[in-house]
Amino acid sequence: MGSNYIPASAINELEMWQADTFDPRRIDLELGWAESIGLNTMRVFLRDLPWQQDATGFQKRIDTFLQIADKHHITPLFVLFDSCWIPIRSSAEGSHVELEPRNKVALVLALLPQAFRWAREAHPTQPLTSGVWKGGWSSPEKLHAMERIQIEMSDVISFRSYDKPEEF
Repeated sequence: MGSNYIPASAINELEMWQADTFDPRRIDLELGWAESIGLNTMRVFLRDLPWQQDATGFQKRIDTFLQIADKHHITPLFVLFDSCWIPIRSSAEGSHVELEPRNKVALVLALLPQAFRWAREAHPTQPLTSGVWKGGWSSPEKLHAMERIQIEMSDVISFRSYDKPEEF
């Protein structure tokens, strides 16, 4: 049992990992709290910008995070891609332009199996997952192609639900 994780000292996933704002003391404190209430996993987002800025430092910060998580008996589930966001560019007048590609689902359907293959070729020690976030999951017949790939290829089923507790 776990949750998405970003330390309180970071405004977003980028600040969690950037050299100037990476905060191992805060992470240690918060993962200690998580351990104390029985959580044993955290979903942690990895973005490409910290890698582009400082690949070696980013890897060291990931290693530090893994050591802290291990100390608290927490197994992280790293998120490499997150396609549920809708990229938006704001103009000076306050209007929004959606930057999401029209063929996003087709792109994800092509990329997702490849991403699982690439990750498995690296022989990971952490389980692989793709967080299911929409659709009906109560039976295999209700699954769309994307959710079917996510569930069938994941070692651990991870999901998010914004429904009311009785619907969840």
